[in-house]
Amino acid sequence: MENVQTVTKQDLITETENAVIGLSLKIEKSFCIFNDLINDIFSVRMENKEDLALFKFKFDDYSTKAFIVEDYILEASKEVEKVEKLFAELIYQKRGTETNAFSEGVKTASIIFKNRGEQE
Repeated sequence: MENVQTVTKQDLITETENAVIGLSLKIEKSFCIFNDLINDIFSVRMENKEDLALFKFKFDDYSTKAFIVEDYILEASKEVEKVEKLFAELIYQKRGTETNAFSEGVKTASIIFKNRGEQE
């Protein structure tokens, strides 16, 4: 017999809140690093060889920061998908049907949000 754990509405709300907080932190970290890149790269005019030499010297650092921002954005995208599924499951429960994390409600979450996007 399969061990099925019932997820309450409060559990889903708490998990959703935690996912949104994590998403906010990833966005804040991304913006901080991105702002540093903007200030270091695009706010400086490359008017002489020394400026170009400094840019070349810092290129590896800039590249690393850009990859960190990319990672945060990819992680944030996954968090958005998680939040969408949690909201879909909350909507499914609101209709009066108790569900578990692996129920049909979760499987249809992407369809619900996909249809919503097509209607806009």
